[in-house]
Amino acid sequence: LQNNAETQNTSIVAGTDLKIVSLRSEPQQVYINETYTYTLHITNNGPDEATNVAVKHVLPSYATWVEKSESNSNGWSCGGAQTLICSLSKLAVGASQSLVIKAKLSQLGSGTVTATSSVSSATAEINSAD
Repeated sequence: LQNNAETQNTSIVAGTDLKIVSLRSEPQQVYINETYTYTLHITNNGPDEATNVAVKHVLPSYATWVEKSESNSNGWSCGGAQTLICSLSKLAVGASQSLVIKAKLSQLGSGTVTATSSVSSATAEINSAD
């Protein structure tokens, strides 16, 4: 009767669906050496808690960070130069966090300042489309 049973092991993997639900800057029009603020809203749609959450925020070379290495409100800790990495130890299922980043333009010019942000965590991302 040794061949009448079989065992299958299936791995259970924690997963999360992190999303930057909004990114806005204030004011809408910026002048040289004027501080402007990016506000990001990050949410965890689950199904599991996200650990070691990291937001990567990139500005062009002619912009500088203000308060780039200081602890941010809500438990965020940020550091970096043109690429700012902000980390948070965990984000619960269904929870949202705001992250405020301040920057300043360091050269004259016209046009548009483009910033790019992304979010990741040590917990596997189950929906990379958002």
